[in-house]
Amino acid sequence: MIDADFGAATVLITMGAVLGKVNAYQLLFIATIETCFAALNYTLTYTVYGAADIGGSCWIHMFGGLFGLMVSWTYKNPKKEEQKFAASSYHSNLFAFVGTMFLWLYWPSFNAALQTGNSKH
Repeated sequence: MIDADFGAATVLITMGAVLGKVNAYQLLFIATIETCFAALNYTLTYTVYGAADIGGSCWIHMFGGLFGLMVSWTYKNPKKEEQKFAASSYHSNLFAFVGTMFLWLYWPSFNAALQTGNSKH
């Protein structure tokens, strides 16, 4: 379940980079491709290189952010009339606010999910 949670968070970070540039079908395609590469990234860094990333800063945030930037960079939308979705709107601001609140509430348990050992109070 934790690995699936990490995969979903990786895709959500990428979606933030391309939101407004792509439509829903393109988002689904990006999520499908990215999930495969994220699983490969996790497997290589954890099993081959033995890296420990408790908070997911490299596996989730760095990979999701860089994947989103590369998708945004490679996706070229030549039509001027389709660029109207790249601007800020009420709905995009509302979704950003809800995502920020969700992250603020969810972040401590997300970081501590893989931490092992006993804590002494």
